[in-house]
Amino acid sequence: MKGRRTSLSAYAHVFTHKIFSPSMAKKAPESKASKEAKIAKSSSKEKKKWTTGKTKDEVSRQACVDPELLGKIVKDVPNMKMITRSTLVEKYNINLYSSIRVLRWLCENEIVGCVSAGRRLKVYCGSKFVKKEVVEDVTKKEEELEAWGN
Repeated sequence: MKGRRTSLSAYAHVFTHKIFSPSMAKKAPESKASKEAKIAKSSSKEKKKWTTGKTKDEVSRQACVDPELLGKIVKDVPNMKMITRSTLVEKYNINLYSSIRVLRWLCENEIVGCVSAGRRLKVYCGSKFVKKEVVEDVTKKEEELEAWGN
C-alpha cells in the first residue's frame, strides 16, 4: 500500500463551515434615507493631511547693479574672508550672472584675489587676506611650466 485513499467524508468539515451553513442570517436591507445619512456624515469630516507641502518663496533679484550698490560692494568686500558668487547673491540681492560679472571686475581691479578656481566654483577672498607671496609663487611656477612645454 503506497498511499491511503480517503473518501469525501474526510473533508466534510470543509463543507459544513460557517460560511456555507444555512443558519447564517442575511442582513436587513437599509433604506435610502439611512444610506444618504451615512454618506452625509462621512463627507462632512475633513480628511487629514499627513504632510504639508514645502513652499518656496519667489525672490526677485536685481538684474543690473547700481553705482550705489557697486560702491557698497567695493567697500564691504575687501574685509570678507571668503567670497563666492552665491554669497554676493544672498548679501546684496543681485542676480547670479550679475554677481559673476562683479566678481570678475573686482578681481581685475585687484580688490579681491582668487584663491581657488575650479571648473564650477571660484572662491575669492578680500584684498586684506590675499597672501601675495603665495600668488607670486604660483604664477612663477605656471610660467615655468608654460616655458617648459614650448
